[in-house]
Amino acid sequence: MQSPSQLSDDQAIDVLQALIAPLDQAVVILSARQRVLICVAANEAARSLLASDGLGLVGRSAEGLLSGDSRSALSHTLEVLADGAARSAGIAIQGPDGQASIVSVKIVPLGDHVAWYLSAPQPDPQPETERRIAIAEGRFRAWLDRGDDLVVVYDNQDRVVVANDRWLETLAIGSLSDVVGKTAWEIVTSRAEVVDHVATGFPSKEAWSNHWFAQRHKESGDTGIVHLKTGRIVRTRYQTTAAGERIFTARDVTDAERSRRRIGEAFEAIGQAFALFDADQRLTAWNSRLADLASGLALTQGMPYTAVAGAIARASVTMKSRSGTPLKAEDLVSRTPVFGQRYEFELVAETGRTLRVHEDVTHEAGRVLIGHDITALKGHQLALEYRVEDLGRARQEAEHHAARATAMAELLHAEKERAEAASRSKSQFLANMSHELRTPLNAIIGFSEILKNETFGPVGHDRYRGYAEDIHSSGHHLLSLINDVLDMAKIEAGKFEPAITTNAVDDLIYEVRRMIKGRMAEAGLSLVLDLPSVAVVWDFDRRAIKQVLINLLANAIRFTSAGGQIAIRVRSDDRGFILEVEDTGTGIPAEHVQRLLQPFEQMSDMTRRGQEGTGLGLSLSKALVEAHGGTLSIHSVVGEGTAVTLWLPPTPGGRSDACP
Repeated sequence: MQSPSQLSDDQAIDVLQALIAPLDQAVVILSARQRVLICVAANEAARSLLASDGLGLVGRSAEGLLSGDSRSALSHTLEVLADGAARSAGIAIQGPDGQASIVSVKIVPLGDHVAWYLSAPQPDPQPETERRIAIAEGRFRAWLDRGDDLVVVYDNQDRVVVANDRWLETLAIGSLSDVVGKTAWEIVTSRAEVVDHVATGFPSKEAWSNHWFAQRHKESGDTGIVHLKTGRIVRTRYQTTAAGERIFTARDVTDAERSRRRIGEAFEAIGQAFALFDADQRLTAWNSRLADLASGLALTQGMPYTAVAGAIARASVTMKSRSGTPLKAEDLVSRTPVFGQRYEFELVAETGRTLRVHEDVTHEAGRVLIGHDITALKGHQLALEYRVEDLGRARQEAEHHAARATAMAELLHAEKERAEAASRSKSQFLANMSHELRTPLNAIIGFSEILKNETFGPVGHDRYRGYAEDIHSSGHHLLSLINDVLDMAKIEAGKFEPAITTNAVDDLIYEVRRMIKGRMAEAGLSLVLDLPSVAVVWDFDRRAIKQVLINLLANAIRFTSAGGQIAIRVRSDDRGFILEVEDTGTGIPAEHVQRLLQPFEQMSDMTRRGQEGTGLGLSLSKALVEAHGGTLSIHSVVGEGTAVTLWLPPTPGGRSDACP
């Protein structure tokens, strides 16, 4: 015959079924498959006892075999499979008649299987009482196993009676049998390593154990928050029963504590004083900046609003509403908060800082206080007020200066009009004097020329002839001065209009050369003409440009020493006409060039060889050239000479009539 170890699983079950079939005692054979107990064999007595529904037992789970509380039997069965030692247990079952009864079960190991030997049900002397006890125990067991809390029950000797899986798992305890009968102190000291004592607020495991054990001797209540090494956080609580037993519960508050910590960090980070009061006007949450409002007050959980408001008032140098009304502590305390209505007030703390406080009401009639530090804002506001005052004063000063400037402008405008009127009168006077001055001068010049030339015969004495020559020369000089003054007056009066004609430039230069030939010889100077081989014809006022050329040559003669040289150069192209008069005279300092272009300005040594001038030569020449739309420029080097350049813009008549 084969031994049980040589049989297959099915063959072993058949052998066991054959062995238990003839027995009068109810027997069930169970097999643990993946830690789940399954019935693989049962005799008729077992079916009569357990199959209240009339169906077979084979294939059912152990829980399915028992209609009552099965936890004790299942726990002991798993322990038998683990250590091979037989055990006994009692279970409550419901028979075919619907009556509850107590059945004793002996659990015996059979190799890889286990056998339940069930005794016959014992008559229940008090069936209703036992039923109620079984129902109550079932309810307790359901709450114990399926609740979210960690639960352990100690008897009146402080020994473990029962615990749920969550408690066992949290303390890393393998099974309830490992701790049943042990005292609370033994469990706490042996499992203290699962607690993060530092995070819980204690310097050592021993300190935490002593504190925890002392707290649990209270009749009931919280024993505090405990941080576990796993990172979870639990809140523990004890409740003492009438029989002196203690029920210990611990609820996982990890998420709640983390949320509370995040909210606390958020309150701390907002940068303002913050306080939250519940519907009973008790302080429930606050940040460290609340001390700025209620300095000197030790803030605690549950502190009444009246205490906080009183501390705020006492710590304030001044306190007033937004409208400026002074406030006292009783004004804050006696006020009835209204949901949806914000109350605001300002205070100056003993530190000198100014704070603005908002008080809002929650849906549950609680209060929220938020204090903003507005010290800098008040400083800016005060600075702005000072700035506004300064701007007001500056505005008044500016208006005063503007009024003075307006009056001055009006005065200057009147003086300008007077000056312009005087200038116009002067110019008009000079223009009107042209005939009166020139007519007698022409007579003087004409008669002196007759005397000088002895047209009607000898004058008799040589000295008379000399006087006639002086009169003739002085008359010409005076006429030249008068012509310059009158021409300048006409230009300033805006009455000079160039009479543009087409002119041969060469003819004009030769004509002027003949006019100054005697003066050049008298001064001991030589004249050089640099003219293009192509005859230049240009449109301009012949008398005006002739006057300009005479004035430039007169200045060159006056300021060039004997032996020097004067050159006249002419160039023309599509960009315009250029006439240049250059001498080798004394030159003009650069700082005097622009001044000499103004009317009546002269050099300090302007008188040369008995010649005097009005100081109008250059300024008049410049004005005549500009009247043509041209320019007059001077380039001079002291000790080397001066070059004066006349430029006229292109005109329709400007051209060259000959080819080289």
